[in-house]
Amino acid sequence: MKRGQASSTADMTAMVRAHEHLYADGETFDDRFALALTSPGWQRVLRSRAIKTVVLDGLLRPFRGGAAVVLGRARYLEDQLPRLAREGCAQYVVVGAGMDSFSLRRPLGLEGLRVIELDHPGTQAVKRERLSATGAHVGDNVELVAVDFEAETVADALGRSAYDATEPAVFGWMGVTYYLAEETVYATIASMASCCAPGSELLFDYQVPRALAEPKSSRVLRRLDWMTAKVGEPVLAELDRQVLATRLREMGFEVAADLSADALDRMYFAHRESGLRVPAGMRVMHARRIGSR
Repeated sequence: MKRGQASSTADMTAMVRAHEHLYADGETFDDRFALALTSPGWQRVLRSRAIKTVVLDGLLRPFRGGAAVVLGRARYLEDQLPRLAREGCAQYVVVGAGMDSFSLRRPLGLEGLRVIELDHPGTQAVKRERLSATGAHVGDNVELVAVDFEAETVADALGRSAYDATEPAVFGWMGVTYYLAEETVYATIASMASCCAPGSELLFDYQVPRALAEPKSSRVLRRLDWMTAKVGEPVLAELDRQVLATRLREMGFEVAADLSADALDRMYFAHRESGLRVPAGMRVMHARRIGSR
């Protein structure tokens, strides 16, 4: 990825959130800034109901399970933030932030939460341009820290920020693990463990091996894999749940929740008449750093 070029999957994630705001009234997750933060091409699609119908409701309909993943994981993460802030997490680190707009949307009670966004320089350069175009103010307690994850660690990047390693933090790492090699996933978790205080929380989504998914869901996962590969970000990591839980414990985390697709559906999609559902095999992990301060 080059400077000045945003991640394609980050753009697609913003598109999904913008579609939810414009055409579903933010039923599961409402992001009123998402449209401004996605690419001009997706903006043209979304601003025209006719084009949107052809492209999203027609050509890309087989991939709509991916939209449920985007919305469900974001809703779960942001549902946790108020409680975690009350319990002492005064820092929110968004790892692989993409076009996330939490810093613009933060609800009452979270105004003082320090937000540190980590992402590739290319994606962040584009995001800064789009943020500037919105005219919105992200606040003085927000930092966008550029990091090349192939050359440095999360801990390295946080060392250049106002992050306080002695205080608990929430690490949100959504929509990233799929595109990393398995050992890179675990190395990244280890890096976060090395610089987070006990009481910190880590939330991320992941995909289990497709061979373990039921045939229908396996087909959906293959379609999503094909789409991301076409835009240059192929799926690499499929994580075994038991291995993941074991590795987390070895790095000082306990599993607070390991949410299945069915659990996310019950929480956020069961009431929706559209039939939008999270593909089986996609999960959200919520882990807590244990130990004494």
